[in-house]
Amino acid sequence: MKGCKVCGKRKNTKRCGKCKSVRYCGKMCQKIDFPTHKEICCFDPEKEISLIEEETEPEHPCPICYEEEDTEGVCGVCLECGSLFCGMCNIQSKIGKIKSCPMCRSKMDFSDEERISRTKNLIEKGETHKLKPLYTNLGVMYGQCGMKEEGIKFLQKAVDLDYSMAYYNMSIFIELEGDLEKSLEYRRIAASKRNNFSQERLACDAREKGDMEVSKHWYLRSAELGN
Repeated sequence: MKGCKVCGKRKNTKRCGKCKSVRYCGKMCQKIDFPTHKEICCFDPEKEISLIEEETEPEHPCPICYEEEDTEGVCGVCLECGSLFCGMCNIQSKIGKIKSCPMCRSKMDFSDEERISRTKNLIEKGETHKLKPLYTNLGVMYGQCGMKEEGIKFLQKAVDLDYSMAYYNMSIFIELEGDLEKSLEYRRIAASKRNNFSQERLACDAREKGDMEVSKHWYLRSAELGN
């Protein structure tokens, strides 16, 4: 969610300083939302007014919205020009599902072999802010091609960079190997880093076990991100 949760204002918003999962335009809107937000954000109710923290402008803003440098979402990457789109624009604009990049107009539908090759070429360029999603995408592609060991190797590189989507995808790889406890550990880490896929999965798992309080907690966390 990019705008203020209460009034929808998009410019000069600030995140909750504790959970960083929701934005407000100022103290008034934060105070209005506090009765709801306190259910998912673990902080002292007496300090709700002091929890908004200042944010700097993103160093590498999304070329579509110019507002977010969201390297924690499902980022879209053009394998021709290397444009990196934030998670929200990636989903709304269906980056990766359309036939051409909205920036350079190059085609985006490549074979698996060409996607892997092009992703490696982008990694070799060494643009640091793109490495986390590129490593993750490459790991997932290798996994889809049946090359699990290569997939885990690149996912681990992204995990080492503390990337939420890498934790989430690693949890899937580990679950397929049968280590459910370790898979859950990775999923919880991803969820704590505002990964909505992990949050929704934890909510569903808890609901199936009959733990409605835990399920509600994670559904609310996911809803705060606009899902």
